[in-house]
Amino acid sequence: MAALPTKCENKTWQELLKIQGKMAKFMFAMRYVGRIKTPQIKIAKVIGTTFQQVQKVEKTENGMSADKFLYLCKQKKWNINDVLEKEPEEFLADIKKEYHKKVLHHFKVVDVNIEKERQLQLRYRGSLPTLEKELAYQNTFKEPVADSFIEEDNKKFA
Repeated sequence: MAALPTKCENKTWQELLKIQGKMAKFMFAMRYVGRIKTPQIKIAKVIGTTFQQVQKVEKTENGMSADKFLYLCKQKKWNINDVLEKEPEEFLADIKKEYHKKVLHHFKVVDVNIEKERQLQLRYRGSLPTLEKELAYQNTFKEPVADSFIEEDNKKFA
């Protein structure tokens, strides 16, 4: 899962992880709402991606941009407010009982994946500023020893 920004429109990364989890659960549950189950390939065609990417989004291994998610909701006539206001378990009433066990199991998988990502974020969040500086080729050492030698060499050979 890609790293989430520290804040996004006044949301913390923890809140964004919760929203990502709700989106994944919502997408999975909505495929089972109605008389027949909607295959991932049909969802993928709507948003112009592969069914493998839909699988990854549903498992929270990958995220989905908000504009694609809104477009999907509009095309499938899903109420976007349901994602924000309802808990995913509330959709069980609209799903055939034969799918309840599968859907609930998937919800547990999503919760485990979100918790793993939360732990990774906590572990590496403190290192990110230093890593970003290093990727920008900035010196991250307190005493730039190597730089002083380079400056001396430049003066000698100038």
